Order: sequence, then structure tokens, then C-alpha cells
Amino acid sequence: MDAMKSEKLEVRLTPRQNKLIRRAAEIMGTPVSRFLIEAAQEKADKVIRENMKESLCRVVPFSKDNVIWR
Repeated sequence: MDAMKSEKLEVRLTPRQNKLIRRAAEIMGTPVSRFLIEAAQEKADKVIRENMKESLCRVVPFSKDNVIWR
């Protein structure tokens, strides 16, 4: 079950960005708001995962000595 949606986020777009996003949402057959939410969420997840990997690399430097082979 989805959590109740109570938060709102507003953005300003250029006419080109607006047209591009609306066209892509239309092609996907999804409302613009859902298209934007899904795209932003995918990007946010990717950025956070990459940041976590980089943080881990700073904490545990890579070397042959600290790699566990299976």
C-alpha cells in the first residue's frame, strides 16, 4: 500500500523542458506527475547508492589484502 501523499514539490521549467517531459510522459502512457516522480526517484536512488559506494571506499580502501574471495 502506498503511503499517503501529503508533500508537494514545485519546479519551474523552460518551455522546452515542459514540452519534452510532457511528450515523454505521453509516450509512456503515464500522467506527467507520475512520470516526474518516477524519474526523480530513480535518479535520487542512483545518486545515493553511488555516494554510499564512494563513502565506503574512503573508509575501507581497496587492496588485495582486504578482499574476500568466495
